[in-house]
Amino acid sequence: MIQSVIGSWILAIPLGLLVAFIWHLPIYWVFVAISLEEIFRLGLCLWKMHEKTWLVNLVDS
Repeated sequence: MIQSVIGSWILAIPLGLLVAFIWHLPIYWVFVAISLEEIFRLGLCLWKMHEKTWLVNLVDS
């Protein structure tokens, strides 16, 4: 959930607004900019899987 919130509100929405209203690029570039969130989220997921920080041992808790 944290990855979704960070990806959406910190990366995708501001980048989409920049591309659309500041740089005045066409709509397909706005779509590409917003879609970069998925690549960011993939990187975070792969990093967490490699570090194994997503595992929680419920037996020891």
